[in-house]
Amino acid sequence: AGEEFTIGYAPERMSPGDDAHALRHVAKVVGAEEAAVRERLVALFERVMEAPVSAVPSIEACEAAKCLENVQRDVNIALMNEFAMACDGLPDVDPETVLDAAETKWNFHRYRPGLVDGHCIPVDPYYLIHRFEEAGESPTLMRAARTVNDRVATHVVDTLCGAMAGDAGESRVTTDGGSVPAESAADDRRRVLAVGLTYKPEVADLRAPTTRKAVAELDERGFDVVGYDPHADPAEAAETFDIPVQESFDPAGFDAMVVFTGHRALGRLDLGWL
Repeated sequence: AGEEFTIGYAPERMSPGDDAHALRHVAKVVGAEEAAVRERLVALFERVMEAPVSAVPSIEACEAAKCLENVQRDVNIALMNEFAMACDGLPDVDPETVLDAAETKWNFHRYRPGLVDGHCIPVDPYYLIHRFEEAGESPTLMRAARTVNDRVATHVVDTLCGAMAGDAGESRVTTDGGSVPAESAADDRRRVLAVGLTYKPEVADLRAPTTRKAVAELDERGFDVVGYDPHADPAEAAETFDIPVQESFDPAGFDAMVVFTGHRALGRLDLGWL
């Protein structure tokens, strides 16, 4: 490289499902060792991009920038997740109310607590962690953020189990206003409808390891889990999550419903019977 051929690098920057942040609309960073290659990369992307293109003097710096972008999101989301989970021990403190209040300050950056999924944010931190540890460094904050965000799946399952423990003797509701008697409902495993299986809203991508972890934990704890997602292919989702997946939304006969990913289409579902 650098003699018989040259190498340049341009990490992906985009937000699937978000037209405002599609590939050509997000500032581009490219990297290469040779100045001439950097200039050619910038010229190439400036022909197709509708956003600025900048260059850094090495592929390593370019990749580190890409990883750091996702590490920053992971750390900030971890802070919100840790705060929200800790609020479970403070019944008078609602985390959403606190976030609304904190957001009124100009320099507060709001991140929403929840599952951290996909093929970037849960993965990229480990690239930096591994490289830093190879160099003898201890990126403790990055590891701590990953630990917190990985714990959210178990927290969701714990919360559901706690809520359903108080309903153990109640009937199973049906969508027509009727119910299954408690003695019949207790004959089999309690049924949970897992809604929203893709890693983020408005996409069909099922690379959602944290959601898979939560679904697996529900199964391990004795729940009968069925999935539904308005964007994902049902057969692919069934294979990915190893559960039955509905082709159309049908909540009848379930004891609980958990929304993992909030697609816009879910807001149009009739849930008045709940």
